[in-house]
Amino acid sequence: MDSNTPDTSLLFLDKLAYVNITRGRLPHWRQQGRALFVTFRLTDSLPQTRLDELSRMKQEWLEAHPLPWSDETVFEYERQILIQVNNWLDAGYGSCILQRPDIRQVVTDALHFYDEKQYKLWAYVVMPNHVHLLASPIGGDSVMKPVWGAKRYTATMINRMQGRQGHLWQKESFDRIVRSGEHFERIIRYIKNNPGGLPPDSYSLYVADNIPGGQIPGIPPV
Repeated sequence: MDSNTPDTSLLFLDKLAYVNITRGRLPHWRQQGRALFVTFRLTDSLPQTRLDELSRMKQEWLEAHPLPWSDETVFEYERQILIQVNNWLDAGYGSCILQRPDIRQVVTDALHFYDEKQYKLWAYVVMPNHVHLLASPIGGDSVMKPVWGAKRYTATMINRMQGRQGHLWQKESFDRIVRSGEHFERIIRYIKNNPGGLPPDSYSLYVADNIPGGQIPGIPPV
């Protein structure tokens, strides 16, 4: 590989390697150089009733599954929580300001700014009240560092456009390390199908034209 060509290797979870696990309100797994599926949302994207229900679900899960957790328990926790939260987000709660093309453009420009620099951007969808993206880091760093940068920049710009102050995005993001080629494929298809029947001018969808279909076991062309 030429020294000036960024390393965009697509690497999945290595169960034999070190994983850094941190917990805020959500568990976050970090493993250097691995592809990540990230969801971040507007602060008003879930009403208090849903947030209360989410807290109850987490508490019930903790009571039924005391720490420390196995890898399988963490994956199942993330899967159940993410599915429920994504269903709620798709219901269209809150201001849904990302329906506006000019505001969405700020977000998509920020996501593409880091592409081929700090991460390889495989796919994203900017929905009316949340964003899903799939990326793998360049140079062995974390996908989350540029994601945090994009969130800070877009919050500043969008607040300025709206003449408002305060938090735009929920502080924590949902993130999952991509486990395998099959998992990668499912995420791509989920992102592509997420808009469902929404009007085309209410969301922005991107899938890279060099998805490694047919090159990695379990990933047919999409």
